[in-house]
Amino acid sequence: GRAAYPFARRDLPGACLVAVVVRGTGEVTEWAGNLNVGTGRDHAGFAQAGDELLENLENYLAQEPDRPLRFLVTGHSRGGAVANLTAARLTAENRGAVYARTFAAPAVSLDGTGEGYENIFNITGPEDLVPQLPLAQWGYCRYGADLPRVHQRGETTIINAYERYILDIPDGLLGRRDRK
Repeated sequence: GRAAYPFARRDLPGACLVAVVVRGTGEVTEWAGNLNVGTGRDHAGFAQAGDELLENLENYLAQEPDRPLRFLVTGHSRGGAVANLTAARLTAENRGAVYARTFAAPAVSLDGTGEGYENIFNITGPEDLVPQLPLAQWGYCRYGADLPRVHQRGETTIINAYERYILDIPDGLLGRRDRK
């Protein structure tokens, strides 16, 4: 039930931006977590990794002066699932402004919903099996809104699509006032 992730922060006028980037499945042992749906409301393998991430994030934030926080959370595949749960928890706990983009994230919860989580976007590809698991027929879904990845003219790689989705960040999140 582990995941790999770095934290980074950037000082902004009157706030601190904290980036959380969660890697997809990399270790053989992470596959066991991918398959551990468990019996609770959240996918057990992803929730366990998310709990560890949040504990380490708390330790990281303990070094930060008391000021408003903004979070940018992202991940791919298993990392997208952990990022989805992390962003949902940060949002529900009203920890600060949270902005999340996940890519090819599996479904994470029986309680996943878009309502109240309009700040979380899950980019999925119709040809990708991973975002279809665990099955919706079992009641699983993601927090936030699912956005099907649409191939645009001139996009030759997933990097082009990533840039299009992740760089469309709301004004003010990174301390910018315009998009010049």
